[in-house]
Amino acid sequence: MSVNIRSRFDGELVPVRLSCGKGMTKQSMKDESDINFILAKYKKTGIMPQPSQERLGQFLDLPEQIDLHTALEFMDIGSEAFDALPASVRKEYNNSPVEFLSALQNNDHRERLIELGVFDKPEPPAKPADDLPAAPPAEPPADDQV
Repeated sequence: MSVNIRSRFDGELVPVRLSCGKGMTKQSMKDESDINFILAKYKKTGIMPQPSQERLGQFLDLPEQIDLHTALEFMDIGSEAFDALPASVRKEYNNSPVEFLSALQNNDHRERLIELGVFDKPEPPAKPADDLPAAPPAEPPADDQV
């Protein structure tokens, strides 16, 4: 397609050839997004079409105290803590604090986190009390102390 565009320097018309490749718009959705089609359907049925489930918002029960600034501060603190870990630990989780946090919350990854040194090795359970010698019996108080 060729169009003429007026040059801003000298005012002459300059022919410009426009070549566009195949568009990336999904043509299968053209009726869903055409306002004329939507309003015609509304006039016909009296019901406004609802958006698809994937486009609906989410309703979450979040604490009222957290605003965007506070959330970003939490993210910064978490990223700094992740960056302070040894490089081998960060590499294990693809340098992603999100993957690392997911592993921390999953008990199946606990052994690997102990191997990496993130968690301390658990102490072995204490020996049972049966092996200890019995405590001597307490002496009753003397009569003059009562």
